[in-house]
Parts: sequence; structure tokens; C-alpha cells
Amino acid sequence: MAIKAIILDVYGVLITNAADIAFDQLGGDHSKYGEEIKNLYRAYDLGYLTFEEEHSQIAQMLGVSYQEWVEVMQSATHYNKPLIDYLNDLPLKRAIMSNIGQESLADMKQGLDLSKIDEMIISSEVGFVKPDPRIYQVALERLGVEPVDCLFVDDSQINVDGALQLGLQAVLYTNNSELRKSIQNLL
Repeated sequence: MAIKAIILDVYGVLITNAADIAFDQLGGDHSKYGEEIKNLYRAYDLGYLTFEEEHSQIAQMLGVSYQEWVEVMQSATHYNKPLIDYLNDLPLKRAIMSNIGQESLADMKQGLDLSKIDEMIISSEVGFVKPDPRIYQVALERLGVEPVDCLFVDDSQINVDGALQLGLQAVLYTNNSELRKSIQNLL
């Protein structure tokens, strides 16, 4: 069955996971701070913390200044313009779905051409984070499509599994070439 819509994750698909890259570059210890960082991300993604509150705490964990942390993150940020350009030419409804806070949303809008994105489902606005089934349902309702008619793309297997459980078609993003093959097989 041909898809009518596509929902894309932002960080890890359209933009590099700069915070994760910066954490590694600054010698972060995932075994020591992994759960604490995950909790900070979730609090920010739901709008409970500001960007500065979240990232000041991460900088403190790493023993660096907030400014150094932000600079390393900014240098690790890269936008997947070729993928956006490819998607803009497809005869599909397009949505982005991301676990992000408001300040990251503003940065994302500055770095990506979202003019042909039909819907933006942002965790801090809807009050749910992936893989909560309700965030996928919001996306489907806004796009006006049934789960089987929609492809969900994310770089996190748990989020892909969440989409599959609701009946969406879903792929784990690894690179643009593989994603293009997956999309072509569903058109």
C-alpha cells in the first residue's frame, strides 16, 4: 500500500544529535551520567526546564563552563539539507515530530527550510514525548491519515517500535541513501 504521509524525527535525522556528540567530545561518562541526562532531556522536552537550566546542569556534570558546552554543541550541529530537499519534492504530506523544548524549536526553524512541512508535532507543545502513543496519534490526526498510510522515521529504535505498535509503517534512520530506498519502496 502506498503511503500518503511521512513523519520525521528531527535530532538524529534532520539535525545531528549535537548534545550527544558534545558530551562525548568533552569526555562525558555515559555510565555515570546517562540516566541523569536522560531525565534532564525529558524535563526540557516537556517544557519543565529552559534550555539554559538543562544545559547548565550538563556542563556542570562535565566540569566545563556553560559557554564552553554551548560552543561545542553548536560546532557539532549540522543540518541534513539534502534530505529536506528530497522530501520537499515528494507527493506526500510531511510532518516533523520531535522531543524538544521551545528554544530548540526556534533554532531548528532557523537552520532548516520547513516551508513545505505540513505539521510540526513538538513534545513541549503537546505534552507527550516519543514513544508515548498519544504523540503519534496527534500527528496522525493533524495529517488526516490512517496509521497504515504513514511512514515514521526516527534514529531511535524505541521510537520506531512505538510507531509500529500503533500500525504505522516505520524505519530506523541510518543514512539518507537507505531512507530514500525505503521511501521509494512505499510510494
